[in-house]
Amino acid sequence: MTPESIRQEVESIRAIAGDSERAHVAEDSLRHRVLLAIADGTATDPAACAREVLKTTEIKFSRWYV
Repeated sequence: MTPESIRQEVESIRAIAGDSERAHVAEDSLRHRVLLAIADGTATDPAACAREVLKTTEIKFSRWYV
């Protein structure tokens, strides 16, 4: 996993932000996959990957928490 691939996925989430449920599912999935990549050492630059995935918090859509 690379910062660039995460950047692309963040932009994909931005593009679907009008559908809050879909955007929230995509955000959760991306964050989970980034954490796994950092944990298992497959993230090329863990700090940069973390910075990129945190940019999803800037995208406005409704989020639900259970």
